[in-house]
Amino acid sequence: MGCLPRERRRRVGTTNKFEGLARSDLPPLKRVAYTVPEFCFRNNISRPTYHRLRAEGRGPVEMRLGLNAIRISAEAERNWQQEMQKPRPDLEARTAERAVMAGDAAVKSDRHVSKRRRRAK
Repeated sequence: MGCLPRERRRRVGTTNKFEGLARSDLPPLKRVAYTVPEFCFRNNISRPTYHRLRAEGRGPVEMRLGLNAIRISAEAERNWQQEMQKPRPDLEARTAERAVMAGDAAVKSDRHVSKRRRRAK
């Protein structure tokens, strides 16, 4: 009375529309989440930079899957990119302070250009 699995007839509406196609013939899948290395590659930043930004609270929103699996959604990536484009007055002030300190340190150095003697011809 019962049919063996290989003798079953296909039911209407259960066919796989991709059956028989090669992998290259399939439509491209849209990625909805990326790993940390993929995220870093896509945004041209190093992993240490990513972890520094995350420690500063300026990293993207992460999805944690278990203990070690971290994913960043495409939406979180877009939001992070928009957030990074906004001007940050505190960072600009710190950058200016660091430039002044670097200039002062360079002038104090024995190897500074102002302390070189002119070569005799």
